[in-house]
Amino acid sequence: MLSKEKRALEVELREETVFLENYDKIVRAVDERYDVRGSDLSNLVMMYLTQKGTVSNHRRKQYRHMVQEEVFDYIEQVTQNLLGEQRQENQSSH
Repeated sequence: MLSKEKRALEVELREETVFLENYDKIVRAVDERYDVRGSDLSNLVMMYLTQKGTVSNHRRKQYRHMVQEEVFDYIEQVTQNLLGEQRQENQSSH
């Protein structure tokens, strides 16, 4: 039973590590092109990652006075590309 729990913990830690690495990559990519307040960028990147690369129109409206429309599109593009590459890597490794 302990080995099952250990494997589950290892999987969870691996997923969390990948999430944080993705978060850092996306934030860096956006920071290189746009000037977005840190907390807004952090919230948006977390939303995009947890929603598999998209956010609702409601969220876009919620942030539209703080973030340019093209920033939403760029975060979406970067996130979807990154997640797509990882899916392909995972499929080819199985």
